[in-house]
Amino acid sequence: MADAKISALTALDAFATGDLLPMVDDPAGTPVTKKATIDQVATFVGAQIISDTAYAASWNGVTDDAPSKNAVYDKIEGDGHPGYVVGSWYLLNGDPTTMAGFTMTANTIYYSLIRIYRRVTLSDLGVRTNSNAASGNIAVAIYAHDAATGKPTGTPLAATSNMSTTTAGTLTADITGANVTFDPGWYWTASWCDTNGAAAGPTGGAQTAASRASSRAGSATAADIVGNTVSFAGYTSSEAYNASAWPDAASETLSVSLEGRQVTMVIGKAA
Repeated sequence: MADAKISALTALDAFATGDLLPMVDDPAGTPVTKKATIDQVATFVGAQIISDTAYAASWNGVTDDAPSKNAVYDKIEGDGHPGYVVGSWYLLNGDPTTMAGFTMTANTIYYSLIRIYRRVTLSDLGVRTNSNAASGNIAVAIYAHDAATGKPTGTPLAATSNMSTTTAGTLTADITGANVTFDPGWYWTASWCDTNGAAAGPTGGAQTAASRASSRAGSATAADIVGNTVSFAGYTSSEAYNASAWPDAASETLSVSLEGRQVTMVIGKAA
């Protein structure tokens, strides 16, 4: 091509991988004009302004370095939980200070807000029952959280099949299909049974203090949050029990659960 001033060249609409730039090597010594790709320039510039240094007090006051995605991810991953050990069980509903019981109603799904603090793969889920129900079954699941509505949404991200309630105690089952990996964030556990009774209904251990739903999910009614004797525990929906066909929570008619103890204690096993 004919010689031309750079200012006379056609303007580039957008950079693309492999595009070339003229560069002057060693301008203060023996200058030589060479070529460089836009990828080389991007790598060099990124190294000057992006830091992969782990979160620490040294971050404070630094205004000319941006943390890398890796550094931010590592910080989020480690915030709020020391880490999940493969093969260990964990209470997904938080840290209740008092355990009690309540009788679950058949064909009712109980939704409880939970937070997963760091990435974890779960292979099994479980629930505690304090009294047996002859010929009964219970199943548990985990749903996604809809930040726009403050409610569970979609079909379960993970769910179990039937767990027999003929014997009281800690019931566990494999997650149907395959292990499921959860990223840090808010989710809802769901518990569902097919049998109830004044004394024989499946009874889940629960926290007597106000549920985290009161401060995280919220309610449009102030008295739901700080009522006289009860508080917002989550949501329930009426649905004929079928552990093989969990419903889409977004299509359910969700009712506010105003009994502070109605939070079934769901556990998960790290894989």
